[in-house]
Amino acid sequence: MLDILTACFFTIFIWVGYKNGFLKSAYKVAAFIASIILAYILYPYIKDFIVGSAFGDMIRSIVQTKYVEPKIASETLTATALPEYMRSMVATGQTALNDALTSFITNLVLNLISFLSVFIITRILISIIGKVVNIVSRLPVTVGLVIMSSLFGMTFAIILGVIAALNRNKPADHILSVVMLFLTSVPNFVVSILVIVFCSKFIPGYSFVGAYSNFGEFLQRIFVPSLVMSLGVVAMLGRITRSSMISQLQAPHIITARAKGMDNFNVTFKHAFHNAVIPVITIAGLQFAGSVGGTVLIEQIFSLPGVGGLLISGIQQNNYPVVQILVLFMLVIYLVMSFVVDMLYAIIDPRVKLG
Repeated sequence: MLDILTACFFTIFIWVGYKNGFLKSAYKVAAFIASIILAYILYPYIKDFIVGSAFGDMIRSIVQTKYVEPKIASETLTATALPEYMRSMVATGQTALNDALTSFITNLVLNLISFLSVFIITRILISIIGKVVNIVSRLPVTVGLVIMSSLFGMTFAIILGVIAALNRNKPADHILSVVMLFLTSVPNFVVSILVIVFCSKFIPGYSFVGAYSNFGEFLQRIFVPSLVMSLGVVAMLGRITRSSMISQLQAPHIITARAKGMDNFNVTFKHAFHNAVIPVITIAGLQFAGSVGGTVLIEQIFSLPGVGGLLISGIQQNNYPVVQILVLFMLVIYLVMSFVVDMLYAIIDPRVKLG
């Protein structure tokens, strides 16, 4: 019989593995077996804890009053015609049988409750650990995309914004303004498709997919997607940098500095830029936090194994725990970046004091 059950088990396992993938099915079977083993090891301790609790007393009372006593009373012979000493023996035996059956059934129920409790909790914990490990294994791609795209975006945006502000109403300013406006209006997925077509035609050896064995290959995988992600950051932060820089260059303290004969470099970068970058940092921090959600589209287009792809698959498969964990992760990133921006204020702007 055991051989037949084992054969049926492995037959079902092979069929499920063929349908859902071997590794996924093997993981589920291993998690199931581990849950059974842990439940078998731990359930006696849980049962000992329940026996001395109010819950254990309640189970014993229910078993005794609703199942044991009525059953024994219905099966016991009417002993009214028996002698007195025989009736006392029957009553004593009935009481002993009542206690024995109550203890046996209560012990069986508590064992079952303890085993199932440990088994269910273990299954939930293993499922959560598996999901967390899966998310953590995908974090390097997503974090790399966010950090690299933010660095590219902030660097190019500040440089282009300052150049446009210093050349206000000149051809360079008009060209850069048109470029930034164009980047704002073009969706990232359109640029991504154009980049993929360009790379496949003119850079045949370049690949966005596949495993990477070192940090250099990792950077190669995410370099172009990071550039594509940074275009929106460049467009927004560049225009904000230009407006803030123009406003600062027209401020009274800048006019006073020029009147005192201070050179343009110190006026621009020591006084004007120092104040102009404050609103840029605010938007940059929010852009950094928001770019975590922006990786979803980029990872799907470039086939990158990041958190965004996991979020899409979780939504498609109605895997609500994964979706909730990822949304919570994005919320934490947003809150952390808001805190970091507030800390940077105190460093950049001496008018802001902590506490």
